[in-house]
Amino acid sequence: MKILNYFKKILITVVIVIAVFFLGKWLVNHTIHKGKADTIFINANVYTVDKQQPTAEAVAVKEGEIISVGTTEQALNNKGLLTKVIDLQGKMLLPGFVESHFHATNAGVFGQGLWLADLNSKEDYLKAVKAYADNNPDIPAIIGFGWKSFAFADQPPTKANLDAIVADKPVFLFEVSAHNAWANSKALAVANITAQSKDPQPNVSYFKRDKNGEPTGFIVEVSAEMQVFEQLQDLDAWFLYKGLSEWFPKFSQEGITTIFEAGQSEYDMFAILEILGKLSTRIVTSYYANDPNKDNFSEFKALQQSSDKTPLIEHNFLKINVDGDPATHSVKLYQPYKDNNEYGATIFNQQQLSELVKNAVKEDIYIHFHAMGDASLGMVLTASELAKQAYPQSSTRFSLAHGYLLAPKDLQRLADLDFVVSFAGNWINGNQADIDAENRLLGSGRFASWYPLKSLDKVGVKISLGSDFPVSGDISTYRMLDQIQHVVTRQLLDGSNAVFPPENEGVSLELALKMATINGAYLLGMENEIGSIKVGKKADLIVLDKNLFELPPTDIHKAKVIYTMMNGDVTYQADE
Repeated sequence: MKILNYFKKILITVVIVIAVFFLGKWLVNHTIHKGKADTIFINANVYTVDKQQPTAEAVAVKEGEIISVGTTEQALNNKGLLTKVIDLQGKMLLPGFVESHFHATNAGVFGQGLWLADLNSKEDYLKAVKAYADNNPDIPAIIGFGWKSFAFADQPPTKANLDAIVADKPVFLFEVSAHNAWANSKALAVANITAQSKDPQPNVSYFKRDKNGEPTGFIVEVSAEMQVFEQLQDLDAWFLYKGLSEWFPKFSQEGITTIFEAGQSEYDMFAILEILGKLSTRIVTSYYANDPNKDNFSEFKALQQSSDKTPLIEHNFLKINVDGDPATHSVKLYQPYKDNNEYGATIFNQQQLSELVKNAVKEDIYIHFHAMGDASLGMVLTASELAKQAYPQSSTRFSLAHGYLLAPKDLQRLADLDFVVSFAGNWINGNQADIDAENRLLGSGRFASWYPLKSLDKVGVKISLGSDFPVSGDISTYRMLDQIQHVVTRQLLDGSNAVFPPENEGVSLELALKMATINGAYLLGMENEIGSIKVGKKADLIVLDKNLFELPPTDIHKAKVIYTMMNGDVTYQADE
């Protein structure tokens, strides 16, 4: 009993000390520190991305909001007893980066399996599968990500390739674009995929077959992929939590403060991460419409109604996969493919697309389109024009993912509809995927349509940056500084290759920084809250170790983020 009373006294003492501490802090904040800043950055090279005040030398922050942008003297007028003053000694201070097309959920899933995105050949993929199987004998299935279509330009991969390496357990490997997959016989058997199995969407999402109708192990597009994947991997809460909680600190380390989760959003898990203090970025989720056989609009509305807005999470986006991937001819072109003289296909036809878009515009829902083909985009523009004509007062914003092939005749139509085009900067550099597309699929005659950044800006279209991570055509990265360099130079990071045509479509550093910040915020409808350093906006700030304007364009990627603040909270700080 004495021991129990002793511990009771200790507990009461601890509670009193904690209560006194927080009461004291509250009294200080509401008396002598009232109205004063929590953090002040001084002696900085501030690039605000605000055209009314482009530069400054100091910024003050209070309760997650920017309260002063100007001189060091002006900022220090907000200094109080508890204010933390950070002398940046001339380092560059920028708004937090806004990732306008991202797949955090996929990173959390794929990152727990076999990572192939750093390899580039069939032989290396098979060696990696063998090594992974040998090192993980107890796992029930091998799930991987990152093999690349250009490594199989002559012949898609087959189950026989994998069966020769691993035959006793399922092997399922997503291609780096996530639009295709490669499975062994065991994986197909577990999912009961046979010669008699129906393709989910014939000619668009299907199981490639041999001359006898047997599935070869090459799987095209999401609907068919998920028929197999969902039989092999249980995406339970613990699995998702492990994966996602490991990635968010890495995103913060690269200065990302806001993410647009473009499809397959795990809203409930993001909410759990926020409650546990593990969500270090703001996140906007979306409903992923990739199957015209579903009632996509009703499913979107149900998800929207069950997804409450929180301080860090909101949901008002419908993402529509209009087409697929050029490597499988599942995008529609104005001019035929080089290798088969056909025009390609889309997932939604014009009528289905127009109906879905019209329903969304009627209710002011933001729409993000995946349309890689120039003719696919033509369908998108037609659907959007019809919807806006029907509901001219709608506040819907349209955005386009990737900006892959944009016909010159359609650029003004994009501007007239106030589209934002999100580019994956890591694609725009003459990488192996683009070289393969040029040589095998598209031909050089289409260069005028390939990633026309400057032309879009010239006609008034806002352009932004979204890496598509972990998805890609070749280079999988979430480093925004890499993306910024790529859109400026249109080359690989080391500058060793020729400028990717059209050579005159590279943008200025000023525009690239807008793409990485305020234009991404506009895509999300958050330009009044984030995306620039301005009094009244949220305190999303990053510090770089180098001033980007003092670097050669080919050295932009060498700069490092050394400090990240989101909503006034420090989410990353480099070691001293």
